[in-house]
Order: sequence, then structure tokens, then C-alpha cells
Amino acid sequence: MKNQIKWTIVLVLTSILILNFYYIISIAAMLYYNDYNVKNSNIEYDIESIGITSPHGDWYPLMNKFSSKGFSKYVNEDVDLLIMYSYGDFNKGTSTLFDSKNNQFNSFYGCYVIESNEDGYFGYDESEKLQIEKIALIPEYDFKYLVAGDMGLEKDDFFLEYTIDDLKEFSEGDCLEIRIRTNSIYHSYKEFNINYIQYGLPYIKNDEEDFYPIDIYCKMKIEKVENNTIIVYYIFTPTRELADNWLY
Repeated sequence: MKNQIKWTIVLVLTSILILNFYYIISIAAMLYYNDYNVKNSNIEYDIESIGITSPHGDWYPLMNKFSSKGFSKYVNEDVDLLIMYSYGDFNKGTSTLFDSKNNQFNSFYGCYVIESNEDGYFGYDESEKLQIEKIALIPEYDFKYLVAGDMGLEKDDFFLEYTIDDLKEFSEGDCLEIRIRTNSIYHSYKEFNINYIQYGLPYIKNDEEDFYPIDIYCKMKIEKVENNTIIVYYIFTPTRELADNWLY
């Protein structure tokens, strides 16, 4: 009887470890990688002082950080970009980011911190008017090169179209609501890539084609802070309720 209980406990613990293996690896890897990116960023703003409201639902417990070195070339301006982001939490070994039946499917929230090394703020003209077409370049670059691109989407197959639903101005910046049509990140596993360390493997399958088109609701709050820096708080999600209820 004691042996049966012993082996039952071992079996249960082994099952828990297997189911949570990628989750444990993800947390451990991102704790190190986030610290590395902050230390290697040229952003002078105090990152730890940034507070980001979590939307409803179950989200990955870390606010990950990525210091992008390619954005400056992409927009042809001397700027530094640090991306802070979270996504759907893990369920059965992978992020709900890949599960089209989950509210957190294809959903991210966080902020972009962009410091200009020239006079003025990125995304604003000389009269301090918001340049929406420049702000739109941020998610375009992010989705094309750092998200779907790193998961196997060919650059020639990427597309992004947007429609402005609302724009509100306030003293420190602007609030923007946009609808985006772009590629989803749904895809079948073909070969391992580095992004799977944080998200888990995309084993959830449906009848859709890889990276099929999707409509995304986006809310942004753009704040101008010291040292020619803007903070762009954002949520991207195909779940309208998540976007509508998010309070930046």
C-alpha cells in the first residue's frame, strides 16, 4: 500500500513537471534575458518606474523586455527602442497566445519606450502634433521582425493595414485607438526557433493556414517624458472586450 502511494505521488509530480517544463524554462530564461536587455539598452529613463495596468484575464507573470537595435534603421532616425510586453499565460505547456479559442489569442500588452537622440520626440512634428503614420511604424516593425517574422513568416508575406477609430489629445501626449488587419501568429510547428523558449511550442492546431489574416483592436496611450522620450502604452488583441475594458 505504501509503495502504491509512493509511486502515485512520483507519477503525479512527474506529470506536473512535464506539463510545466516549458513554463519553468520560460520563466528562468526570461528573468535573465530581461535583465540583460535593460542593462544593454541606451534608454536613460527609469524603466522600473513604469507602471502598466494588466488587462482582464490570465497573463504571463513577467513583463518582458527587449532592446531593439534595428528600429532606428527601420525608421531612419537616431532613436533607441525598448519594448516591454506580456502575453497570454501558459496552459498545458504553451502560451494561450497560440490558442485561437482563448481570449488571449494573439494578444500582447505593455509599452514601447522610445528615446530620440535628436531634438524633439519621435512621432511628433515641430509643432508637437502627433504623426500617426510614424507611431504605426512601431507595431509594424515589432510584428514583422520580432514576432511573426521570428516565428517563420516570410517578410514578403507580411502585411499590415490600419484604420484610425479615435484620437484624443491631452497635456502629456495622446490616446489612440486603431483597428489593424495583419497576419496572425497562428502556425504549425516546423522547427525550433529561439522565440519558443519564452512562448512554448505552437502545438495547438486548427483548420486555418499558417499566419492567416486577423483583425486586431489596438489602444495606445502616448506620453512624452523627459530626455526626448515617449512611452507608448499599448494593447493588441482580436478580443474586442479586452481592448475596450483596458484602462492603459
